[in-house]
Amino acid sequence: MNSQTFDVKIFISAMEGRRLKDVIEAIRKEVSEVHDLSFRSASGTRAQRSGSIEYLQDLKALEFFLRSNVKPSGLREDVFQLFKPLCKSLVEMDELVPQFLRHFENTPFHFTNPQAESNQERR
Repeated sequence: MNSQTFDVKIFISAMEGRRLKDVIEAIRKEVSEVHDLSFRSASGTRAQRSGSIEYLQDLKALEFFLRSNVKPSGLREDVFQLFKPLCKSLVEMDELVPQFLRHFENTPFHFTNPQAESNQERR
């Protein structure tokens, strides 16, 4: 558990090279342990002051992104960019499709409907 520092960057670094299912499992375990530390222990207030709540939010955002290929709304861009090395590692291991990496490009990623585009050209 990375609960001593509540640093998502350290957690992500530790996940590089692991399979997607193992990463998801580790995220769930970490979320459970940090949640218990933050809300079900005598040291919960101290953990919250040390950043446990933000850490939980970042971990949940990472899990959501890995499962859905949708960038979580409300997530700070600097935190989102921390996900890139892990995603790149997962793509290289064929655990994620390469399109995941488009989210980290400077240009926005848009889904297009080829049929709608061809209908507009006909007009």
